[in-house]
Amino acid sequence: MEQTVQSLRDLRKGIFNERSKDLLLAFLIALIGLAGSYLVLGKSIRDRGISFDALPAEIPGVAGQEDASTGSEGLSQSAYQFRQEALLVQGSMLVGHITRISNLAFDPRGSYLLDYGNGIRHRMTSSTMSIRYEVPGIYLLQCYVLEAEKWKLLSAETITIRRPQHQTWSEH
Repeated sequence: MEQTVQSLRDLRKGIFNERSKDLLLAFLIALIGLAGSYLVLGKSIRDRGISFDALPAEIPGVAGQEDASTGSEGLSQSAYQFRQEALLVQGSMLVGHITRISNLAFDPRGSYLLDYGNGIRHRMTSSTMSIRYEVPGIYLLQCYVLEAEKWKLLSAETITIRRPQHQTWSEH
């Protein structure tokens, strides 16, 4: 503790040069960023190779629910599937161009709802739906699945739609 106080006094006296001060500041920012990331991510920085069966039930809206196939042992793997990316977005992401959204978890026996993020929602009748955005912006695509008479979020994806850039300078 005394060394820390002495170091701070030395910092004020000018014993540290500008480069040392910059390195110390960068280290502190990195340390604070790491701690913040750890807290924001809910203390759940995990290896991608971990099994879904080994994860604790920490998912909002799913915790405490048990699947009939697992009994009292806990949640089934299907309870965690919405954490995986189930939406595939293809297209040029430009105003006036077609954007295709595919539900990778589509099951013809299920009922799915796709929210395009612009006030339009459609029931998914096939695994791929298309839309043509007319206004540039950031859109949150959300895919819901009907389970037990309630819509539950299956997956979400953020896309950015931009204006097409002109090819020639003479048009400006």
